[in-house]
Amino acid sequence: MENEINNLYYNKIMGNYDLSCKHLFHGKWIDFLDGIALPYSDAIQLRIGSHLRPLLVYWGSGLSSQKSEDLDNEDVTELAICVEILHKVSIIVDDLIDYDLKRHNKVSFHTQYSSEETIIFSVFMLGKAFEKINILSQKYNHLTYSFSGIYAKTLQEMASGCLNELTLTTEQKFNYKNVVSIICKETSTLIRNSLLLGYMTNMPAEVETISMIKNLGDKIGYLFQSMNDLEPFCASNNLIEHKGTLNMDFEHSRKNVVLPYIFGYCSINEKKQLLKFSKINIETILKLYKKYDIEVLIKRDLIDIENEVKMHFDKLYSMQVNNSCLQDFQKFYTDIMNIAKERLHNNSQQPID
Repeated sequence: MENEINNLYYNKIMGNYDLSCKHLFHGKWIDFLDGIALPYSDAIQLRIGSHLRPLLVYWGSGLSSQKSEDLDNEDVTELAICVEILHKVSIIVDDLIDYDLKRHNKVSFHTQYSSEETIIFSVFMLGKAFEKINILSQKYNHLTYSFSGIYAKTLQEMASGCLNELTLTTEQKFNYKNVVSIICKETSTLIRNSLLLGYMTNMPAEVETISMIKNLGDKIGYLFQSMNDLEPFCASNNLIEHKGTLNMDFEHSRKNVVLPYIFGYCSINEKKQLLKFSKINIETILKLYKKYDIEVLIKRDLIDIENEVKMHFDKLYSMQVNNSCLQDFQKFYTDIMNIAKERLHNNSQQPID
């Protein structure tokens, strides 16, 4: 009984019972898909996943709530659905760009249907999301930052990051600042804004709180993406199971945070060799990765980022947030991080995206 009280918000959001936010969202998401008058609503990729980002909407709402019952607000779920739409669209488009046959060992959308259908369906889904967002923005138009404004900015940033990535030169792939900028746009933006959108369902967000949520989202996004970028190097079995092939995305116009680390430790001659060709040589990269023990270097730096995240959590405790929910949210963050680490250490197949 005491444990349930201490983890009130964690149980409310993540509990394995019908009225938890996790189960509530899943049911509403399936209802939403079933209501789409298109055959594509049955797409496998739309009906799987851990719903991490929409869950962040509930956590954000909890941080600005007075009581856990506030999380049952229908508006929170509508926002969560919009966030999941944006995430799902990014996934099916990303799989199309990378020619991935699978995701989490399930057939990708463009493989199940076609490339043309993937593009048009993505536009259709975004239209459905903006329809919902527009209704919510009118309801909460007293807020300094409207839902529609944040949502549109999120979509713009994610698309901008993808375009930046698709036009990367070989030299830019080895530039750490370029890679971090793309991670911030493609990954961190949706994480931090999912929290912010949820927070705004109960009260206008103060400038300081907005800044802290953004900083927290940026760091968490960087951690997730960095560990994801490490998978081809230290958990290749995951990649083959996940995508259906050992697809090293950075062979093509894709970024990977490991590359700047390798380049930074290379000799002058090795750097010249890496920049000599327009297409990155995988065999050479793997040899340099082992030679300079890059995995240890990156994981050491990730520990520093984790410490920064802890500092952001500590600062939030002194702000206008629900500390009981914040404590449970920190537990949620720790759980997700442990799953990500498990994937790297033990070739675990437990998904987190």
